[in-house]
Amino acid sequence: MKILKLYEHIILENSVEACVNKFGQQLFGDELGGTEKNTGIENSYVRDINDFTDNMYGEETTPELVNDLKNLKNCVKQYPEVLIPEKTTVYRGTTIPLSYFIKNKVKINTLEPFPYIYKAKGKIQSWTPNFDVASIFGNQDDINSFSENFNIGDYQSKEARQNLLNEVLNSNIKIAFVLSYVTNPKEFLFKSKYFRMLSKNTHEDEILRIENKPIQVMAKFNDHDDIFLSLNGLKLIKVINYAIQEQ
Repeated sequence: MKILKLYEHIILENSVEACVNKFGQQLFGDELGGTEKNTGIENSYVRDINDFTDNMYGEETTPELVNDLKNLKNCVKQYPEVLIPEKTTVYRGTTIPLSYFIKNKVKINTLEPFPYIYKAKGKIQSWTPNFDVASIFGNQDDINSFSENFNIGDYQSKEARQNLLNEVLNSNIKIAFVLSYVTNPKEFLFKSKYFRMLSKNTHEDEILRIENKPIQVMAKFNDHDDIFLSLNGLKLIKVINYAIQEQ
């Protein structure tokens, strides 16, 4: 047991030394108000983070940023104040295909949050502790466009409603939701107040998830004033829900 503890202590010391060699005693001192100037590596990381928060996110995320964040992840014990996020609920605006509800025979709940398995496409995702910020990401354009000429009177029969489901399935329509999830230091990096100082978009109040394995979240229908759902879109959801129950 003593040998194991000694080995772990040596590993930790080597890790701390490697972090200090790369980043110094203070992480991102220039941006975060420290007394220590950035190293060349820190400046490179700041540029990569700036690019990510500007327009290099999602499928445009660079391998360099992924590598940067992995290196920072290995240094959380050296810079816990900056890199370990607050344990709090974070949010992400997204869209969910209507096909998900139809295939799983799940009602589209526009009133209450519901459990949902979120499968991220990118290796890095932006989340935020600010619900209102998350709410502006997403749109109801698909369903508004699809339902523009929707007439609820055309779907009085079960056959018509089931045909509607098939049409929706073939149209890849998505609707907006806000996901919520509780942070943990295994998946998330940065306190939002510090990442905001590094970001190109300070108003987004971001925190980074550096994992893309499926997670269970709570999904709430996005009814933000800026994410407009038409009256016909709402009627369409009502008919879809009725048809799902008939399957």
